Amino acid sequence: MGPQIQSNAIVFKPFSQVTALTQGITDYQDAGHYRLQPYDSPRNFHWNCSAQLLKPYFFQAEQVLWQVEKQQDGQLVFCQTQSHQPKRAFFGVRACDIAALKLQDQHFLHSEFVDDHYAENRRNNLFIAVTCSKAGANCFCHRTSDGPAITDGYDLLLDELNEGFLLQTGSDEGERLCQQLLQTQVLEIASSEQQQQADQSLSQVRQTLFDNDDQRLQSHQSDQSQPPQFKAQQQSQQQSQQQHQQPKHLPFDPELIRQVLMQNLDHPHWQELAETCLSCGNCTSVCPTCFCSSQRDIPELDGSQAQHVRQWDSCFSQGHGYIHGYQVRGKTQLRYQQWLTHKLVNWYEQYGRSGCVGCGRCVTWCPVGIDFTQAAMQICQDNGQISGDRVRGDRVRGDRVSKDREGGHNDN
Repeated sequence: MGPQIQSNAIVFKPFSQVTALTQGITDYQDAGHYRLQPYDSPRNFHWNCSAQLLKPYFFQAEQVLWQVEKQQDGQLVFCQTQSHQPKRAFFGVRACDIAALKLQDQHFLHSEFVDDHYAENRRNNLFIAVTCSKAGANCFCHRTSDGPAITDGYDLLLDELNEGFLLQTGSDEGERLCQQLLQTQVLEIASSEQQQQADQSLSQVRQTLFDNDDQRLQSHQSDQSQPPQFKAQQQSQQQSQQQHQQPKHLPFDPELIRQVLMQNLDHPHWQELAETCLSCGNCTSVCPTCFCSSQRDIPELDGSQAQHVRQWDSCFSQGHGYIHGYQVRGKTQLRYQQWLTHKLVNWYEQYGRSGCVGCGRCVTWCPVGIDFTQAAMQICQDNGQISGDRVRGDRVRGDRVSKDREGGHNDN
């Protein structure tokens, strides 16, 4: 499986020739915008995440869980559907998607009840990851400690240069493949200059992420100090400028944001979000960590058999909040609160971390361009919980991530 262009977007699908990859292509992403553009370069991976990557291959959008057949004597025979997952290699995986897969594993594999279908899909997979070479317009993986450096969860890790790739192994299977390539003289030991070039590229991506954080923070602080009439005059202009800046971030510690959000469920900004949100569910569909599903039975017309099917669901759908004749989340405001607080609050109680990996897909693919990081920032800002010191403190944690890759084994 590798990145290819389909319907003017980059998607992962089977390929057998390197010419099928996305050479000379980059992407433009903003709130509610996604475009592919030509890029004068021999590189294949100078783009950020597309609408979907790993999740549909493991937690399928629709899957038959079991089926029932009616025998001639009238008895019903139930059987679980069985499938065998062949070997697959995923080429071009990013840091945010590896982090999201770990969260999916926690839910489907490492909880009290193991999902057999997901477990089967997780077998026989090889992950060839690629370090991001650009800071995406909606990315904030550095704020969730999930990127841009890739520290584990891969078999092979590639750093793309104009003249080729640096290769680093991350598993026994990856090491075995690397040794085979060395024996066939496909690889050669990377030079110190090439390793330095790869490290500088990653440092530039990280620096861009943090620098743009500072720009966004200054913009918010400046907006707070302006008189109301001045803010009203420049509201449209500032919104346009901010949308075309990179800095999406959550500039506060997890415990703080959990307290602030749950203590401000009546904040007026929730209603402002509800008036904009379409409850379309795009954000949950493209999110690599969302796992909500619904189940239904599909019977044959003659009543001879039926299939019990699981399909993706969204907390923005009407059916998701329906319980025995009552809709517990009948308003869009309540649905948006459910989604945001589950991601940033309740996931800690379930899995010990946030449910967001900072990929920014929900911002890119929202048809009205809602940026949920700005929604959280607005509520926390109104409570005096945004400070430059916290942003600079997070920079130290980001620098520590870069040290994890020092001393790794790289081949060209």
